[in-house]
Amino acid sequence: MVTAQTTSGTGFLTELSRSFNDFFGSGSNTTNQKIGRATNLCKADLRVQCVRQGGNAVISTDIDFNEIGSGSTNMLMVCMAGTAIRVTDMTNFSIKSRDTIVEIIELTEKLEAIAEMPK
Repeated sequence: MVTAQTTSGTGFLTELSRSFNDFFGSGSNTTNQKIGRATNLCKADLRVQCVRQGGNAVISTDIDFNEIGSGSTNMLMVCMAGTAIRVTDMTNFSIKSRDTIVEIIELTEKLEAIAEMPK
């Protein structure tokens, strides 16, 4: 099991925009962009954790979106969970997916080596 979560503040201007959009019943591109960035961060974190556990793919993922706080202190929270697995036969993956998996594994190994270097 791998999990990731990110929490980010919405900011004053986003809150003001959301209030305006709520009043007129329109969507908020700013909020959607922030949710998108938080989702991408969680996906990247899941991949790194998967590789750290010896896997090379994440399946059965779940994603939850929440808002923390009230009034002017709202924060967006994105939580993801999935099952890390190790696929040994990658012939069913596209070439792009295989290249991405190899790149993530190599980058994670480099980051782990850097983290273990004496300071």
